[in-house]
Amino acid sequence: MYAPDKMAYEVTRSGAAYILGAAPGRDQHFRSTAEEFDQIAALLEPLKAGGLTCSSPSEYIRPGYIVWRLAGEEVHRVEMHTLCYADGDRPLAKNADRAWRLMEGWGKARYVAPVIPPPGMLRIEHRYWGNILAAWQVGADGRAMRLADGAEEAFVVSAEQFSELRMLFEDYESRHFECNRIIADLPYGDVIWLAEDGSELQRTRFDEGCVSGDASDLFDRLQQAEAFLDRWYEEAGKRPPGAAP
Repeated sequence: MYAPDKMAYEVTRSGAAYILGAAPGRDQHFRSTAEEFDQIAALLEPLKAGGLTCSSPSEYIRPGYIVWRLAGEEVHRVEMHTLCYADGDRPLAKNADRAWRLMEGWGKARYVAPVIPPPGMLRIEHRYWGNILAAWQVGADGRAMRLADGAEEAFVVSAEQFSELRMLFEDYESRHFECNRIIADLPYGDVIWLAEDGSELQRTRFDEGCVSGDASDLFDRLQQAEAFLDRWYEEAGKRPPGAAP
C-alpha cells in the first residue's frame, strides 16, 4: 500500500492480483503467475526487516505499508516512506519501485474491463490541474447540461440525439483504454458513462499530452461529439419554450 485509497497493489500465490492507482479511478484486477508472485516477493523481502525508512519524514504525507499474509491472515507489517527528501539514494526504494512497475505493467496488459449496463447519461469533462474547465452532460431522458466559463445551462435533447452520442463512443464502452506515453501538465479530461441515478459506470481518460498517437481516434470522436453538442445546444436555444427537440 503506497498511499491509502490511492496507490496499492496485492499479489497472491493463487494468482489473484490487483493494482489501484495505475489508471485513473480504476481498480485493475488480473491474474498473475506463481513465478511473478515469487518475483515480487523477492523484491520486497529485503524490506521485511525494517520497511522503507526515512530519517525525516514529511508530517503532511502518511506512510504507506507492506503487509504479508498467510492463509488470508496478516502475519507481518512494515511502514513505507515512499517520498523522502532527507536520505538521498535509498537502495531499498528501488526494490519498491521495481515491484510497483512490474505490477503496473502486468495489470495494464491483462486487465479486462467489466461489461457495463446501458448508461442513462453521458458526460464529457475537460480539466486542468484538477479544475473543471468545461463539461457537457446528456441524459437518455432528454435533460442536458452545458458548463462553460463557470456557468451551467440546461437544455433539452431528443432520445435519438442521446443514442447518437452514445454510438459515437460505443467502441470505448466496456473497454479499458489509456494513452501509452503522456507529457505531463497539459489539459486532460474524461468521457464518463453514468447510470440513471448518476452513479459512475465507467470513465475513459483523454489527455492533450498524449504523444504516442494511440489516442487520435478518441480525440476525433471527441471533436465530432462536441460539434454535435454545440449544434444541439444552439438549436435548443432557438426553440420556443416547451417545444420538443
